[in-house]
This record gives sequence, C-alpha cells and structure tokens, in this order.
Amino acid sequence: MKDVSLASVQHMTEIPDLVLNFVIPATNMAVRRMLHGLNLSLLANGLSDAGIEHVEIVLAEVLNNVVEHAYADRQRGSIAMVTCLKPHKLEIELIDSGAPMPNDQLPSGTLIAHKTPEGGFGWHLIRALTDRLDYVREKGQNRLTLHIPRTVGGMC
Repeated sequence: MKDVSLASVQHMTEIPDLVLNFVIPATNMAVRRMLHGLNLSLLANGLSDAGIEHVEIVLAEVLNNVVEHAYADRQRGSIAMVTCLKPHKLEIELIDSGAPMPNDQLPSGTLIAHKTPEGGFGWHLIRALTDRLDYVREKGQNRLTLHIPRTVGGMC
C-alpha cells in the first residue's frame, strides 16, 4: 500500500489549509480591523510579508469600493467574507447587500489617461493581482469571488 501524506491528500482534493469567516459592518474602520485580523492569520499560516501585502492591496481596494459605492446611500450594511487558503491559491468570497455593480458587471479595469489622482485605478490593480474574478448579483446580494494564486507576489 502506498504511503499518502496529508499534504498530498490536500493537494489532490483541494482541502483548504485554513478557512476564515468574517462579518463586519460596512465601515472604513471595520474594514481596517478585518484586514489586520486577516493579515495576522495569513502570517501565522505561512504566507510571506510580500504575499500578505499583495492580498491586502486587493482586499482594501474591493472592500473600500463596497463601503464607498455599494453602501453609499444607506445608513447601515454589512460585508461577509469567507477566505479559503488552499495549497496553490487563496479564494476569497465577499458578500454584501449594497447596490449592484453598474450593469451587473465588474468594471473592466482598463486604465484611462485622464483618471484623477484620487481614484480610478482600483479595478486595474484588482484585476492585475488576481487570476480570476467571479461576480453575481442574486437575491439582492452581491457575491464577488477573488482567486489569488499563491505563487504571485511572494505568497509561496
């Protein structure tokens, strides 16, 4: 009988190394606190400082967009995040009940020469630092799944 290690079983079945769930109010302060907690958890589970910075850039851009745009006209709201650290990637699902994306689609992320210094580059960064994005609007909720390879940005 062949000896099978836990690492090889996880690789074959894509069992996450770590699953983290957060539900926060849709505020800038709560986003900062959640990012800090996520950073500590990822560091404790072997991600490099560079990899953690990579994840933080992506999430800060997305979460700040949720707070500033999806919940712009609402007094209260929440954001749920499920993070799965897998052998070769990090999958992060974000769920909110804010306004839908324009035309129910993710922004293209195309850089435009006349963007202002205070914004307009976020979706370009998000798309550049992920290998796949999935977005759906269903039952009054936005669901965005980010797929970040662990080999990008020093995450190995």
